[in-house]
Amino acid sequence: MIKILLKQKWYIFFIIIFIIAEPSINSILKFWLQKLFNSSYPNADKILLLKLLTGGFLLWIIKRVVGFVSSVLRNRFICNARQEIKHSLFKNILGLDTASISRYASSGEYISLFTNDITIIENRFFN
Repeated sequence: MIKILLKQKWYIFFIIIFIIAEPSINSILKFWLQKLFNSSYPNADKILLLKLLTGGFLLWIIKRVVGFVSSVLRNRFICNARQEIKHSLFKNILGLDTASISRYASSGEYISLFTNDITIIENRFFN
Protein backbone atom coordinates (compact mmCIF):
# COMPACT_ATOMS: atom_id res chain seq x y z
CA MET A 1 0.00 0.00 0.00
CA ILE A 2 2.83 2.39 0.83
CA LYS A 3 4.46 1.69 -2.55
CA ILE A 4 1.28 2.73 -4.31
CA LEU A 5 1.10 5.93 -2.28
CA LEU A 6 4.76 6.74 -2.91
CA LYS A 7 4.24 6.40 -6.66
CA GLN A 8 1.88 9.35 -6.35
CA LYS A 9 4.21 11.56 -4.29
CA TRP A 10 3.67 14.67 -6.42
CA TYR A 11 -0.06 14.47 -5.88
CA ILE A 12 0.52 14.17 -2.13
CA PHE A 13 2.96 17.09 -2.16
CA PHE A 14 0.57 19.44 -3.97
CA ILE A 15 -2.43 18.28 -1.94
CA ILE A 16 -0.58 19.16 1.27
CA ILE A 17 0.36 22.58 -0.14
CA PHE A 18 -3.27 23.27 -1.07
CA ILE A 19 -4.49 21.99 2.30
CA ILE A 20 -2.23 24.58 3.94
CA ALA A 21 -3.01 27.34 1.43
CA GLU A 22 -6.79 27.24 1.70
CA PRO A 23 -7.10 28.05 5.44
CA SER A 24 -4.30 30.62 5.09
CA ILE A 25 -6.25 32.45 2.41
CA ASN A 26 -9.35 32.17 4.58
CA SER A 27 -7.59 33.85 7.51
CA ILE A 28 -6.28 36.59 5.20
CA LEU A 29 -9.86 37.15 4.08
CA LYS A 30 -10.95 37.59 7.70
CA PHE A 31 -8.30 40.27 8.23
CA TRP A 32 -9.35 41.91 4.96
CA LEU A 33 -12.97 41.95 6.13
CA GLN A 34 -11.93 43.63 9.38
CA LYS A 35 -9.99 46.25 7.44
CA LEU A 36 -12.98 46.81 5.16
CA PHE A 37 -15.35 47.32 8.10
CA ASN A 38 -12.92 49.65 9.85
CA SER A 39 -12.48 51.82 6.76
CA SER A 40 -16.19 52.07 5.90
CA TYR A 41 -17.67 55.07 7.67
CA PRO A 42 -19.53 58.16 6.47
CA ASN A 43 -17.38 60.40 4.26
CA ALA A 44 -14.80 57.60 3.85
CA ASP A 45 -12.38 57.55 0.95
CA LYS A 46 -14.29 55.91 -1.90
CA ILE A 47 -11.13 54.91 -3.77
CA LEU A 48 -9.82 53.04 -0.72
CA LEU A 49 -13.13 51.19 -0.33
CA LEU A 50 -13.15 50.31 -4.02
CA LYS A 51 -9.58 48.99 -3.78
CA LEU A 52 -10.46 46.94 -0.71
CA LEU A 53 -13.56 45.49 -2.36
CA THR A 54 -11.66 44.65 -5.55
CA GLY A 55 -8.78 43.08 -3.64
CA GLY A 56 -11.17 41.09 -1.47
CA PHE A 57 -13.08 39.86 -4.49
CA LEU A 58 -9.85 38.71 -6.16
CA LEU A 59 -8.76 37.01 -2.94
CA TRP A 60 -12.12 35.27 -2.72
CA ILE A 61 -11.76 34.03 -6.31
CA ILE A 62 -8.25 32.73 -5.51
CA LYS A 63 -9.66 30.92 -2.48
CA ARG A 64 -12.32 29.26 -4.62
CA VAL A 65 -9.80 28.24 -7.29
CA VAL A 66 -7.47 26.77 -4.64
CA GLY A 67 -10.38 24.82 -3.14
CA PHE A 68 -11.43 23.54 -6.55
CA VAL A 69 -7.90 22.52 -7.57
CA SER A 70 -7.40 20.86 -4.18
CA SER A 71 -10.55 18.76 -4.54
CA VAL A 72 -9.68 17.82 -8.13
CA LEU A 73 -6.18 16.74 -7.08
CA ARG A 74 -7.55 14.70 -4.17
CA ASN A 75 -10.07 12.94 -6.37
CA ARG A 76 -7.47 12.29 -9.07
CA PHE A 77 -5.10 10.89 -6.44
CA ILE A 78 -7.79 8.56 -5.09
CA CYS A 79 -8.73 7.40 -8.59
CA ASN A 80 -5.10 6.74 -9.54
CA ALA A 81 -4.38 4.86 -6.33
CA ARG A 82 -7.57 2.82 -6.65
CA GLN A 83 -6.69 1.99 -10.25
CA GLU A 84 -3.21 0.91 -9.17
CA ILE A 85 -4.67 -1.32 -6.43
CA LYS A 86 -7.06 -2.94 -8.89
CA HIS A 87 -4.24 -3.49 -11.36
CA SER A 88 -1.98 -5.15 -8.80
CA LEU A 89 -4.89 -7.23 -7.53
CA PHE A 90 -5.67 -8.37 -11.06
CA LYS A 91 -2.03 -9.30 -11.63
CA ASN A 92 -2.05 -11.35 -8.43
CA ILE A 93 -5.27 -13.11 -9.40
CA LEU A 94 -3.81 -13.97 -12.80
CA GLY A 95 -0.85 -15.50 -11.02
CA LEU A 96 -3.01 -17.87 -8.97
CA ASP A 97 -2.72 -21.58 -9.43
CA THR A 98 -5.30 -22.68 -11.99
CA ALA A 99 -6.14 -25.80 -10.02
CA SER A 100 -7.38 -23.75 -7.09
CA ILE A 101 -9.23 -21.16 -9.20
CA SER A 102 -12.25 -23.44 -9.65
CA ARG A 103 -12.78 -23.34 -5.89
CA TYR A 104 -12.82 -19.50 -5.94
CA ALA A 105 -14.83 -19.24 -9.15
CA SER A 106 -17.76 -21.21 -7.81
CA SER A 107 -18.03 -19.13 -4.66
CA GLY A 108 -17.67 -15.77 -6.45
CA GLU A 109 -14.86 -14.77 -4.12
CA TYR A 110 -12.68 -13.35 -6.89
CA ILE A 111 -15.45 -10.95 -7.92
CA SER A 112 -15.71 -9.84 -4.31
CA LEU A 113 -12.05 -8.84 -4.43
CA PHE A 114 -12.76 -6.35 -7.18
CA THR A 115 -15.86 -4.82 -5.65
CA ASN A 116 -16.25 -5.08 -1.90
CA ASP A 117 -12.61 -5.25 -0.86
CA ILE A 118 -11.56 -2.31 -3.04
CA THR A 119 -14.41 -0.26 -1.58
CA ILE A 120 -13.33 -1.15 1.97
CA ILE A 121 -9.71 -0.22 1.21
CA GLU A 122 -10.80 3.06 -0.36
CA ASN A 123 -12.98 3.99 2.61
CA ARG A 124 -10.34 3.16 5.19
CA PHE A 125 -7.27 4.68 3.60
CA PHE A 126 -8.41 7.48 1.30
CA ASN A 127 -11.47 9.05 2.86
